[in-house]
Amino acid sequence: LIHRHHHTVSQKQRPQIMPLTIDQRNQDMICIVDGQLVPRSEATVPVWDAGFLHGKQIWSSPRLVRGRIFRFPDHLRKIQHGIRAICGGTSNV
Repeated sequence: LIHRHHHTVSQKQRPQIMPLTIDQRNQDMICIVDGQLVPRSEATVPVWDAGFLHGKQIWSSPRLVRGRIFRFPDHLRKIQHGIRAICGGTSNV
């Protein structure tokens, strides 16, 4: 969970803008978009996508150990739980 601290900002204060930094370890990341594997640089989401508009998404970043997904059954259960939560328990995953 991410906890955000809420506080009142006076009109004289401006929020600090943090520079965008890209983690070089993620340059060769492969993404799944509409069931297709695509390089990170080509991964896009349409602006009218329901998940984009309404925040319905499942984020998963499994760890590979010796070329295999670490604790794959646990990882898969986590994804399935997220899908059921988004679909209101109606999805047969």
